[in-house]
Amino acid sequence: MKFLLGVCGIGLGHAGRSVKLAEMLTSQGHDVFFTSFGVASDFIKLNGYKVYRIPPYEWYSAGTEPNWSMSAINGAPIIHRIVRGYKKILKIIKKEAHLDYIISDTDFPTLLTLARHNFEGCILTNTLRIGVLGKQLLEYGVTGRILRPNLKFLFNRKIDALFLYLYKRTNKVYCFDFPPPYTLARHNILPDESFDGELRYCGLIKGKDPQELPSKEEIMEKLDLNPDLPTIYIGISGPNKYQLINFFANHYDGCKDKNIIITTGTPSSSLPTYRNQEFRVFHWYPVREELLKVADVIVARAGLNTISEILTFGKKSLLIPELQPEQMENAHSLESLGLCVTIHQKALNEEIFNIQLARVLENNQMTKRLKEYQSLCRRYDALSMITNDFN
Repeated sequence: MKFLLGVCGIGLGHAGRSVKLAEMLTSQGHDVFFTSFGVASDFIKLNGYKVYRIPPYEWYSAGTEPNWSMSAINGAPIIHRIVRGYKKILKIIKKEAHLDYIISDTDFPTLLTLARHNFEGCILTNTLRIGVLGKQLLEYGVTGRILRPNLKFLFNRKIDALFLYLYKRTNKVYCFDFPPPYTLARHNILPDESFDGELRYCGLIKGKDPQELPSKEEIMEKLDLNPDLPTIYIGISGPNKYQLINFFANHYDGCKDKNIIITTGTPSSSLPTYRNQEFRVFHWYPVREELLKVADVIVARAGLNTISEILTFGKKSLLIPELQPEQMENAHSLESLGLCVTIHQKALNEEIFNIQLARVLENNQMTKRLKEYQSLCRRYDALSMITNDFN
């Protein structure tokens, strides 16, 4: 079969999991090509796949925060770019003859393509109910520029209705979460009879099995790390990463008794890797799973790929979610389950970071909870479930 994978290009989360899916599809003899934009296109190309660039679209932002009210009020330019991307995809499909199947990883131009045309396809998502997320921003005390009270109706009804309409037009949706009662995020629990298509909770993206990698001792020797110190892996990516990277690289002095590894998630960067006695800074590390295996604590955002890696490797984590609803809900859900500790980005300073990091390092109960969810990750293999449906 010949597959088109339409990937949202905002950050690397969508591209990372879609490339893993493409690897499994190609290993089974299928033909795969991509459409995407931004840094995701660079990442896909770096992994050896054909990728067509489409016009980029992003939400309005206020500093590091997505400004939902501005995105709603001034949505015409965003819609225009999405429609341009949709029209380009139709031309690409015509050029790529004999297309069998379209997989949309929460990418609006391919969602629109599936909704308006009679193509076989499915949607991959980790957010079933955007409207619920908008409501939850208010629960977490995030108001003002991010979500104005008079837009609650828009989020609770209109946005949910739009996504459910697109889901129904596709008729098959894979949700990257565990089925009830193990579901991690509240926004992935649909009310009864809200969706009459095929909805499959497929679990999380597993990636490489920790047992397939070199031993922790071998990786530490390769990276020239002190085996007597705890290792903290700080993996920050996404559109607003540099504020946090700057904090850790230039303003964080609490690293004298720790091994610190930082990756910036910049696959096309030509800047050299930086290192000194305490820090190892990589703009790109080709086998990221090695850093996950060697880490005692992972410091990261709260996107789906990051959560999948944390639970697959059973690692303690300190999460600093983007000020956007999905990541805040992910972090809140994991912390309520005893699987991580979180810091609100606006509260981040060296004192708070050191206090919370010490909490994580000393938390033995977290280790037990992580083992429970690590077994769930082995039980629910998202990529195998999806690809098995094509064979």
